[in-house]
Amino acid sequence: MSIGRLILVGGRVLTAVLAIFLATGCADEPIGIDASLIHIPAPGESVEGSAQPRVGWDRDSVDVGLLAEGRTLETIFNFTNTGDAPLIISQVNTSCACTAARDWPVEPVAPGAGGSIRITLETRGKRGAFVETASVVTNARGGAIELVLTGEVLGPDR
Repeated sequence: MSIGRLILVGGRVLTAVLAIFLATGCADEPIGIDASLIHIPAPGESVEGSAQPRVGWDRDSVDVGLLAEGRTLETIFNFTNTGDAPLIISQVNTSCACTAARDWPVEPVAPGAGGSIRITLETRGKRGAFVETASVVTNARGGAIELVLTGEVLGPDR
């Protein structure tokens, strides 16, 4: 059997195993989100009049000013579901390995309820001005919002 054929067969087996893993998941974990909570309108489809989540943020950017190199910064972004349908935060992606997002709600957030997302910035090895972002992906109209951290890291020579 040729190497190309082995790679093709191996890729199909890996794909099948991955599909089975994703389909079965972990039986001990509760399932809080299902497809009934997510609706992505087709082009031209009106969503007016239908229940929709909306996100209201206390702020969407923070200027942390001057930081000493090696310091870990942590900030919290608070939000409220101002819509009339459950809000789902499906993922939060950061712009750099030095930035991490955690502690956001994994269960749907009811209308009128709120939550927070904790963003941590590690400044070790970082110098100068920075702009780091966290892209919050939701089922609200518009889909994603970018939370922004700005500031300047000062090294030991400043």
